[in-house]
Amino acid sequence: MRAGRMKHTDSAGRSEILSSDRLMVMNAGRGFSHEEEVVGADQIEMLQIFVRPEASDLTPAVQFVDLDESARDGRWRLLTGPVGSTAPTVVRQAIYLHDTHLAAGGTIELPSLEGFDRWFYVFRGEVTAASQKVGAQTALIVGPDDPHFNVTASVDSELVVFLVDRNAKFSREGTISG
Repeated sequence: MRAGRMKHTDSAGRSEILSSDRLMVMNAGRGFSHEEEVVGADQIEMLQIFVRPEASDLTPAVQFVDLDESARDGRWRLLTGPVGSTAPTVVRQAIYLHDTHLAAGGTIELPSLEGFDRWFYVFRGEVTAASQKVGAQTALIVGPDDPHFNVTASVDSELVVFLVDRNAKFSREGTISG
């Protein structure tokens, strides 16, 4: 979430407020239900991403973590990774999620892992990537063949990048965020 607040409530009895400094990652799994509701009158700005797990019928797990917004100033902050990674939250898939705040004029190299594509998204602002301007709410895919891919912010910008192993095993059964 970049703006606003939402309340998450689920069938495991958890109820938490989500905001730009409180991240939730849900591995829904079997027999799990949840709902979110807007808290207050502020407009909500967020990304909600659904990821197919590596297997179906998994046990549900919901993770909440407090975020330090300064940890993403001019550098990539790791938010989520596969089970067994060093990420503060995990998903049951070969995916890593990073975000950053890049000041106007700043340049940053997209994180990379051998064999992983980068799915790059401009949440707010505008950047130049490979000589083309990329505005807010626009996404690009950068393949693994270009490990040193830089972006430069034209204005203060908020960026998200997913490192995705397109060859990873996944399930087409059950919940898509299991």
